[in-house]
Amino acid sequence: MDDIGNIVYLVVLLLSFVYGIWKKANKSNEESSRPAANTEEYDGDFTEVFTPQSPAAPEVVKPEAQAPRVVMDREQIDRARIEDREAALQLRFMEGKARSVRDEISAERKRKRRSLQVLEAAEEEERRQEYNDEEFEFDARKAVIYSDILNPPYI
Repeated sequence: MDDIGNIVYLVVLLLSFVYGIWKKANKSNEESSRPAANTEEYDGDFTEVFTPQSPAAPEVVKPEAQAPRVVMDREQIDRARIEDREAALQLRFMEGKARSVRDEISAERKRKRRSLQVLEAAEEEERRQEYNDEEFEFDARKAVIYSDILNPPYI
């Protein structure tokens, strides 16, 4: 039974190999039968393609005007640097302020947590004192009766 499976596998493998070769051959035949595409490289100038046919036709492509270069003099550069420094200082100040606010909030949370712990400890101490102050009487007779009621032997 394994031999038949191996034979089928080899036949399928052979067919896929032949199909791939046939497909590649057809692809090359299709490319050779197509007319040759324009293989000129684009140089970024479409003026030749869009030249007007008559003098009355409007100009389709206008050459791009170069944007005027902004030339900064020394004073403007110094002013920009000073503004950058001031902005950096302001940013550092704001970061420090935010850090101090976070620290204050964290400290406030710690104080609240600590005060709650102190209050809980005080309440627990009060409960212990109340429990210790109570007189505890043990009545053996009542204990036996309750035990028999809760755990009857006949059930």
